[in-house]
Amino acid sequence: MGDSMFRMGAAVLVNAYVARYLSPAGFGILSFGAAMATLVTAIAQFGMQTVVVRELIRRPQQRTEILGSALVLRLAAGAASILLAVGATAVLRPGDRQADLIVLIVAAIALPRAWDVIDYDYQSRIEARPVVIARNVSFVMFTLLRPLLVLLHAPVEAFAFALTGEAVFAAVLMLRRWRHDGLMVGVGAATRAELRDLVVMSWPLVIAGLSMIVYMRIDAIMLATMVGDIGVGLFSAAVKISEALYFIPSAVVATVAPALTAALGRSRAEHERQILQVMRFLVWIALAVAVVFATFSHLIILRLYGAAYAPAAAVLSIHAWIGVLMAINMAGSQWLINEGYFHYNMYQTLAGAVANIGLNLLLIPRYGIVGSAMASFCGQFVSVMLMPALMPKTWPLFKLQLAGLVPLEPRWLLTRFSR
Repeated sequence: MGDSMFRMGAAVLVNAYVARYLSPAGFGILSFGAAMATLVTAIAQFGMQTVVVRELIRRPQQRTEILGSALVLRLAAGAASILLAVGATAVLRPGDRQADLIVLIVAAIALPRAWDVIDYDYQSRIEARPVVIARNVSFVMFTLLRPLLVLLHAPVEAFAFALTGEAVFAAVLMLRRWRHDGLMVGVGAATRAELRDLVVMSWPLVIAGLSMIVYMRIDAIMLATMVGDIGVGLFSAAVKISEALYFIPSAVVATVAPALTAALGRSRAEHERQILQVMRFLVWIALAVAVVFATFSHLIILRLYGAAYAPAAAVLSIHAWIGVLMAINMAGSQWLINEGYFHYNMYQTLAGAVANIGLNLLLIPRYGIVGSAMASFCGQFVSVMLMPALMPKTWPLFKLQLAGLVPLEPRWLLTRFSR
């Protein structure tokens, strides 16, 4: 939580400072590059975080083989994702050499992030401190670098290099700490059997993760082709503020994931009770933040970004509410993973991605960046709330989600739905 709050505040302020310097058009092309790179590097993550952490908890005696195989998969998928990002950009923006270069630079993040397997190892031990320290040291260094680049009147490509540099330096620091703790595992530890098992368990989560990134990042890509870089810059300015708080549910769920997995081993009732506690805690934080952002969106945008970004206020007032759905989704995804319902997670995110793309095609021509914000919210709602209600296997999850929206223990609601 401390890591999340620190990053949230610093990132929002520095992004606003950089956005003022680059103008909506310059900030737009940088945001397009980041969105395109994020879209394809979701493949490089291979959906392995939760699977690997779970397997490390279940089979600690096979830790070396699990981590070595995970590292091999992350490196191979990372290299493929870089090629995919550059190829997709060439198709979407033919002849735009600046966009090609920015996407190539940012997509290169996929390779150093292969060493996120170090994070998986520490997560399985419920030991966040080493990873948090490494990432925050890198974050502070490159956060301080960005205002310096503004003072030096650096081109937009320099800011793309800063994004990749932060990931590289964080990976180096984590690797040093891993080696110091005597925990280091290399690619030579990978085995065919473990590689096969990880692929079989992870492929639904790969599609699910890619689909989630699609309906979180496809807006910027579609806006770039339908409205232009200025529209992307305005939209991204608002989204940077609302998405800053997504670190909180992500950090909380990553921290308690091993405890939730262990709770299921004791009893399903205890597992659901703990999921509900986490979900309710996250939902009510998100609701409070959404009310503040929606009420003061115009003031927030003007103070942070200036008058040139004033149209982004309408986007922030809508996008802020997606945080509530994200809080529900983060906790709910852990329920799906612990129950082994990987395919259902994939169905949810695919439905959300399809809904988001379809609504963007309908709403962007009519409402511009506001239409894209509306499409984002509706796509998230379809994925998080509608799909669990429609699938019998996930009905218990839908029940927990409804209960998570109630501030007190809703025994009458749980009893009624269980019948």
